[in-house]
Amino acid sequence: MMLSVMGLYQYDPTLFDTLQLPEELDKETLIGNILLECSELETFISDPAVLKEAIGYWSKKNIDNWQHIYDVMVKEYDPLWNKDGTYTETEIRNLASSGTSTGSVSAFNTTGFQNQSRQDASGTDTGSITRTRRETGNIGVTTSQEMLEAEVNLRREFNIYDFITEDFKSRFCLGVY
Repeated sequence: MMLSVMGLYQYDPTLFDTLQLPEELDKETLIGNILLECSELETFISDPAVLKEAIGYWSKKNIDNWQHIYDVMVKEYDPLWNKDGTYTETEIRNLASSGTSTGSVSAFNTTGFQNQSRQDASGTDTGSITRTRRETGNIGVTTSQEMLEAEVNLRREFNIYDFITEDFKSRFCLGVY
């Protein structure tokens, strides 16, 4: 004997008590969405206690994936940028220099020069210079209008509650009416 999701839920209102979700999601909203989308569909598990336990295992197995999908969908970003990165470059310096400076003079009655003073100099410059820069914006491959349209379509087509509901439907419901 096969029972629908709604029939099993009416028989046992605790059917979804084992359901685990990322804490940012509202459990009642998801249960309501599952009941609306799957109410008349038959489940391949007709025992409410077994289905309740299966829902717990299924949700525990998928909670990390759902959390990751949720985190990606709420991540702060500018939908009109296709470039947003921080670049760090480090220049290591190891410069050495040495040299001699000689001061020469000539007497009034000679044609040659004689050294008056001599200075030897040497030095090193070592260390590193680190530069960090952030580049953001549109690199021009895709127009801002195309990125905006893609963002609107993504938000229109993707909803985490619908995603989990479809996952529930494919896991527990028969696709035959």
